[in-house]
Amino acid sequence: MPDAFPLDPTQWIDQDNDGYGDNPNGANADPSPNDTDNDGIPNNEDGWPLDPTKSLDSDGDGIEDSDEVFLMTKIPSTSAGSVMLIALVIGIITGIAGYLVGIRNVNRQGSPSRSTFEQENIVEQELGENEL
Repeated sequence: MPDAFPLDPTQWIDQDNDGYGDNPNGANADPSPNDTDNDGIPNNEDGWPLDPTKSLDSDGDGIEDSDEVFLMTKIPSTSAGSVMLIALVIGIITGIAGYLVGIRNVNRQGSPSRSTFEQENIVEQELGENEL
C-alpha cells in the first residue's frame, strides 16, 4: 500500500480518504476515524458519507432531515374548508360545462323531451292529417 502522506513522517494511511491521517498521535490526525466527510457521524450511520452538510434521514425517505424541514416550511398549509371549497367550485364548473354540452347537443338533435317513438308517432299523425 503506498504512503498516503509521503511528506509527513507521522501519517501514512488514510482509510476513509478524507485527507486526514489515521494515526491519532500524528500530525493532521483524523478527528473522526471512519468519517469520510468529517461531520462527526461515522460512515456506517451517515446517510451521506461524502457530504458534510447532510447526515441524518430519520424517516428513511431519502431526504435529509434539515432539507425536509426546509421543504415543509415552503408548502402552504391547506385547511379542510379550503379543500371543500375547491371541490365545490370544480363541481359547479363541471356541472355548468355538462349543461352547456347538453344544450349544444339538443340544438343539434332536436328536443330531448320526446323519445324517438313519440317523434315517429307525431310525424305519422302529421302525415295522416295532411292526407285528409
